[in-house]
Amino acid sequence: MNSIRLYNGVYFLSSPDTSGLYSKCFSSGAEVTEIEKNEYVQGLGNTVNEIIADELIMTAKKLAIQNSKLQDFQSDEIGISFGSAYGCIEQAIRSRDSIAQKAEKGIRPKEAVNNIPCGAASKTAISLGLKGFNLTNFDCWNAGIDAVIFACDTLSEGRSSCAVAIGGDSGLSFAGVLLESTSECNKGTFITGYSKGLVYGDDAVMQISYLTKEAFRSCETDNADYVFIVDNSNIDWKPEKIKHLINADITVLNFDEKSASSKGIFALGYAKEHMKSETNALIIQISKEGYFSCIVINKK
Repeated sequence: MNSIRLYNGVYFLSSPDTSGLYSKCFSSGAEVTEIEKNEYVQGLGNTVNEIIADELIMTAKKLAIQNSKLQDFQSDEIGISFGSAYGCIEQAIRSRDSIAQKAEKGIRPKEAVNNIPCGAASKTAISLGLKGFNLTNFDCWNAGIDAVIFACDTLSEGRSSCAVAIGGDSGLSFAGVLLESTSECNKGTFITGYSKGLVYGDDAVMQISYLTKEAFRSCETDNADYVFIVDNSNIDWKPEKIKHLINADITVLNFDEKSASSKGIFALGYAKEHMKSETNALIIQISKEGYFSCIVINKK
């Protein structure tokens, strides 16, 4: 596949007193500030999906300003990939309960938009004029890293040249990165492989070995210099037992509960900031449900 260039990321925190690991994941000035929140806010509404749309737009606008590279592309070349654990699912349950309890004949028009799975991402795409593609996943803890993987799929297929990938949840945090499909890999940080699957049963090590090897399949090397583990779940898989990870510098990233769906993208930013030039890193996330996602990045 074409390499995917990884540009600087940004983040939005609902709680201004949250700090620590977040600031180590992206360069200085990456946070959406209180002044910028007031500038970017759309005031869409108070329901869950509307709040998510507002906070998603804030993150995407900051990302566009931080990365002037977006101006090099036509609107139909740029897409958005969003991942969330909550969003319209909560509103759908609320509407269902209203129908059951109040004998309503259907969903009220003002609530209908909040039951559209891509509603928040659609509002963001319209706000920024993005017309390449619009994807939303609800893969819970893996939603952020999966937003990146699904965007990479679309870029690799040649359906778009540029993507905004964001993971986040209302009342918690958002994180986003800009991705560009490119054949020029002289200098920078690039996503060169990725893989997804389910891990469960007694042969977890074998399954993880296969999935990580699949991520390396399209890369120039099949060994990791760094391994960054986002969620270790309850699976005792021991990275040192996997041949192509045996010599890697392994770091377990401990994100607090406020990172939720955004933690995979925070991990991308952390790896980009902390790995040395001319090295590669494998970012691994395994949720407690056995969802497995991994991304290989190279820094040149």
